[in-house]
Amino acid sequence: MQIMLFLNDLPSNDFNTLFQHLPTFYEGLKGVNEEEQQMLPTYVAVVPGSFFERLFPDNSIHFIHASYSVHWLAQKGNIFMSKSSPQGVFKSYLEEFQKDFMLFLKARSKEMVPGGCMVLTLLGRRSFDPSSDECCQPFKLLSDALFEMVSQVIRVSKILRAAFEPMLLIHFGEDLPLDDLFSRFANNVSNYMGKKKFISLLVTLKKKY
Repeated sequence: MQIMLFLNDLPSNDFNTLFQHLPTFYEGLKGVNEEEQQMLPTYVAVVPGSFFERLFPDNSIHFIHASYSVHWLAQKGNIFMSKSSPQGVFKSYLEEFQKDFMLFLKARSKEMVPGGCMVLTLLGRRSFDPSSDECCQPFKLLSDALFEMVSQVIRVSKILRAAFEPMLLIHFGEDLPLDDLFSRFANNVSNYMGKKKFISLLVTLKKKY
């Protein structure tokens, strides 16, 4: 048995950073005993592209895992949700998510082999209020860390990389002092997690035929 692992993200992602971590990943595999290592040789490749579209040939993938990613919208627009937003804004976001999620499911259903399995991990919340920021606390804590840096006159030019660290470099640039930012972020998370718990949803789907 051999394992072929495909990593997917948008083409704008910094795949070079990902490649730099592969030697550490392969080194970690050497910790497995010799018998298992011979049984499960593992190979890694990247697949740039939007997961709202087809990424793989028909009936070619046995297992898919999307970790905290399928909540991103393909077309967000320029209107942001807040507690004062009219119901039409919430409805538009819901319809966009439903459309995007169906595109995601249809594409993956064609790519998976019969009997294949897909596991989705998503942010969740206890409240039915669509304006609740309960599920967005990690982003708010990161935002707070950025504002702390700005308030102390630490220059932050061009920022926004992909999924926290990656999310931030693409948008804010390499001048962002990441060590300082994530030190503040870790402190914010520590203070917050002492008071509240995050909600995550785990969804498992299996293709019958």
